[in-house]
Amino acid sequence: MAQGNSDKNYDFDHLYDCLVLDSGATHLIIANEKLLVRITAAEVPNRMSTNAGEKAIAMETQLLGAGTVYHDVSCIANAL
Repeated sequence: MAQGNSDKNYDFDHLYDCLVLDSGATHLIIANEKLLVRITAAEVPNRMSTNAGEKAIAMETQLLGAGTVYHDVSCIANAL
């Protein structure tokens, strides 16, 4: 089971170790901290609204090759 999703029981746990390329994504968000460098508090937290609910993402970081992205370990996948 994926490290960040130990309290969940999804069939999507393998996505924690992959990059999901989502051409419709408004925000780039990465759950797996092993893919990231320099995780810091975001100057402006990102408030995301989805069909699953609303969430404030307060951490940002650098993803090599993609630049600045948001980080939340509780996400199911790493979406670019």
